[in-house]
Amino acid sequence: MSGSGGSSRGVLAWGLLWASIGALALYFLAPNPWPVQGSRIPELQASLAVLNHGGPALLGYRAGTHTPYAVGYAQDQGIYLIVPVLSHWLGESNPIAMLRWLWLAAWSSTLLFSAAAFRSLFRSTWAALVASPALLVCIVSFGFGDVYWVAAWIVVTFVPVLILLTRNRPRRAWLMLMAIAFAAGVVTTIRADAGLPVALAAAAAAALVARRWPLRVLMIAAVAVAYLAPTSIVLPAVREHRDHRVGVNLSASEPTSHPLWHSLYIGLGYTSNSYGIHYLDGYGIAAAHELDPGAGFLTPAYQRALHKQVDALLEHAPGFVATAEAQKAVVELFLAAPYIVLLALLLPAALIAPGPVGLRWSELALFLPALAIGALPAIVAVPFRDYALTLLGSLGVIGLLAIGSAAAHAQANSLAPAAAGGRSRSGATRTLRSLAGTWPVRLMLLVLLLTVAILAPVALFARHLEAEHDRWESSRRSPPTVVLATAPAGRPQARA
Repeated sequence: MSGSGGSSRGVLAWGLLWASIGALALYFLAPNPWPVQGSRIPELQASLAVLNHGGPALLGYRAGTHTPYAVGYAQDQGIYLIVPVLSHWLGESNPIAMLRWLWLAAWSSTLLFSAAAFRSLFRSTWAALVASPALLVCIVSFGFGDVYWVAAWIVVTFVPVLILLTRNRPRRAWLMLMAIAFAAGVVTTIRADAGLPVALAAAAAAALVARRWPLRVLMIAAVAVAYLAPTSIVLPAVREHRDHRVGVNLSASEPTSHPLWHSLYIGLGYTSNSYGIHYLDGYGIAAAHELDPGAGFLTPAYQRALHKQVDALLEHAPGFVATAEAQKAVVELFLAAPYIVLLALLLPAALIAPGPVGLRWSELALFLPALAIGALPAIVAVPFRDYALTLLGSLGVIGLLAIGSAAAHAQANSLAPAAAGGRSRSGATRTLRSLAGTWPVRLMLLVLLLTVAILAPVALFARHLEAEHDRWESSRRSPPTVVLATAPAGRPQARA
C-alpha cells in the first residue's frame, strides 16, 4: 500500500488476510457446540427434519404423531427459517453447527471489507491497517451466544458504510441503501427490531444523500419497503405456503414475535421485591392466570392479562417500577463502560480533526437510533450482555471509527513535516512531535476524568445489583408465588 490512501488491491489483500486470521481465531475461540437456548434446539431440528423429507419451512410434527405445528411459536422466526434452510441446502445434519458457521461467516465478511471501508472513509493507509485487527478485538468483546450477535453485527457492518455514502453521495446510493435496509429487515426477523436502528439510519442517510425533496421522499420510501419486506412479505408468504401444504391454518393463532408484556413484567423481578417477581416464565404465567385462568402461554389473552398487571403496578407502585428500571439501566451502563472509556480517550480528537481525518456530529447522529433503541431490551427485560448488544455494538463501532481517525491523524502528521522540508532524528520522532502539537490533550484528559468520575460509582453500584440479582434468583419458589399490586390498603398480598 502506498500513498495516503493505499492501493485498492493492497487494502483488499490486507482485509483478506485479517478475514482469514479472524475466521481462524474465532473458530477456535467460539464454544462448540454453539450456546443456544434449549427451547430452540428441538424446533430447529424439527424444521430441518421436515425440509429433508420434502416438506415446507417453519413446520414440525409432534413426536410420535402426524400432528403438524408451527415452528418458532412466539419467537422471532427468521432463525427458524434461515438456519434449517441453509442446513438442508448444504447437507448439514446439525442446525446448531450451521448457526455457528453463520456467525463465523458474517463476522469474517465484515473483517474482509473493514480495511477498504476505513481507507475510503479516512483516506488513510494507517486507518486501513488498524481497522481489521481492532475490529477483531471488538468482535471478541461482544462474546459468543445464540442469535443475539446479529444485533451488534448489523450496526458494526453497515453504519460505517452509511457514513461513507453520505460523504461520497454515489449515483446509485439508493440501491445500496435499499440493500442495507433489506439486510436490516432480515436481522429483524431473527431478533425483534435488531435491524430497525440501521433502517432508520439508512432513511436518514437517504435524506442526506438526495439533493431534492421529491427524490428524498422516494428514497426514504424505498428504504422503508426494503426493510419491511422480510417481515411483512417474505415470512408471511412462507407461512401461507406452509399452511397450504398441510391444509391447516397454523398461522391463525400463532404469535410470530417476542411478547412485550411478558418480558416487561418478569423483567421487574431483576432484584428482590415485595411482589415476589422473578425473571422466569412461571412468574409471568402465574400473574396472568390471576386475571385469566384460561389464558394460554403467550396468547393474546395472556398478553392482555400481563398488560393489566403491569398497569396495576404502575398505578399502585410507580416508585417500584421506576426503581427497577433505573437499576437495570445502571447495570447496562456498567456493561458499556469499557467502550465509553475508549470513546473518552479518542472521540474528542476525532470530532475536532479537520477534513476526512475526522468525524462529524452529523455522522455520529446516524448512531442515535441504535443507541436509543439498543438501550431498551436490557432495561425492559434484564441487563444481560446479550440483550445489550445493539448498544454495545454501536459504542464499539464508534470506538473503531475513533481509532481509525487517530491513525489517519497520525499519518497526516507524519507526512506534513516532510512535505514542508522539516528534519528530525527519525520518522517516528517527527510523527510523535507533530502529533503532540495537534492532539487535544487537555480536552481528552478533561473528558476522561469526567467519564471516570461518573463510571466509578456506577461500577460499584452495578456490582452490588448483580450480586443482589444472584441472591434473589436463588430464592425462587416452586410453584411460583404471585403477589398482587392491588391488595387492600396498598399492602401486597401473596396468592398461591
